[in-house]
Amino acid sequence: MIVFRQKIQSLRPHFARASWAVAEQVISPLIMIALTPFLLKQLGIEQYGLWMLIMAVVGMGQLTSLGSSVATIKHVSADLGVGRLDDAVSTIRAAITIVVIVGFITCLSLAAAAPFITKIFFSKMGQSALVSEMLVLGAVLMFVQEIDNVFGSALRGAQRFDLSAKLEFITRLAWALGVALLAWYYRSIVAVISGVLLLSIIKCGVKAHIVNKIFSVSNCYKLTFQRTHLVRVANFGKWTWIQGIGGVLFSAADRLLIGSIFGAADLGRYSICVQFAQYVHIIPAAAMQVIFPWLSAKVARGETTGKLQLYKYALYGGVLCLLLPIILFIFLPFLLTLWLGNEFYMANRALAMILIISYGLMAFNVPAHFFLMGLGKAKFVSVSNLLAGILTVLASLILSPLGLIWIAMSKLLFGLVIMVNFLKLRKSS
Repeated sequence: MIVFRQKIQSLRPHFARASWAVAEQVISPLIMIALTPFLLKQLGIEQYGLWMLIMAVVGMGQLTSLGSSVATIKHVSADLGVGRLDDAVSTIRAAITIVVIVGFITCLSLAAAAPFITKIFFSKMGQSALVSEMLVLGAVLMFVQEIDNVFGSALRGAQRFDLSAKLEFITRLAWALGVALLAWYYRSIVAVISGVLLLSIIKCGVKAHIVNKIFSVSNCYKLTFQRTHLVRVANFGKWTWIQGIGGVLFSAADRLLIGSIFGAADLGRYSICVQFAQYVHIIPAAAMQVIFPWLSAKVARGETTGKLQLYKYALYGGVLCLLLPIILFIFLPFLLTLWLGNEFYMANRALAMILIISYGLMAFNVPAHFFLMGLGKAKFVSVSNLLAGILTVLASLILSPLGLIWIAMSKLLFGLVIMVNFLKLRKSS
């Protein structure tokens, strides 16, 4: 009993950090779930579908950051673990520099190409001029969001999950209020996205100020062209960037495909089901992300990890992560009906069930993912995620003529492929 109490006591700091991490990650999806019925009423299904298209574009932002956000967590946690504060700050500045350069080029390129992209791929999403304008606004929002992500990663690298969560909670509530007011007053997706962009810029500035205070500096947001730190961020980031491609292929490519083939209305109902199902992955992923900086700092100090039996812990953790999808699957009729009514549930229950299973498989893989990242095995994780993403998109393209249900079915493939991470962890731990 004494040993058990000592073990619980030693894990208590991790439980606290995990709780804050979960709070930070779930606030945004929770707000979206609360806003969805209201936005559907104020904007209509067509404009709501366009809103989901822009959110899919914003979700592709990690492709423009070259993995800088994850590299920031890795190097800031490692630097602080051995007392190198100056290197941690230089890492943040280098990551911001990479995001600004690549993001600016991406925004200009997408702005120039938006009319052509709309004409070729998204003619079914609405008026070409409106869709094109939305793509440009989405690109700028994606740019701001990636800068914000670097500052958030700096806080998580410092293991200040509590502060990061509090900031996200306050700013997201303001964001939600702004979105609701704009949708109610203007009933226009242009007004809503423009307001979201302004609020996101303010949120990013607040985070930069907080990071400066935490690291006792005044220049964390300033660009740097010190080759050593740029290369350091890029070397780790390139693998997480490749991993990010796999993640985008899983989380955004299907929505772009649906918007292109089926139009705004089908994209709207598919995205609603995704919002509901993704919780089974978001919550365990948020809770277990604390493993990454903790293990990274441990490795940086040269402490042994073999005795931790990481493979066994990953399996136990994966099984634990399956509890939430099982619960959600059982209570799906009640929850979906309560949220959007019986008519929506009856029309989309099969779609929602398949997506819950898909995200459940992703949840099972979460512990192995973060253990490998903490051990510095970003290359392997990146390749496995990229392979899974490519196979998922290929399956989606092949099955898309059969309808939305089959596109959802293709997402099952991603979770099955990345189970190879468990094999790698077994050899590494």
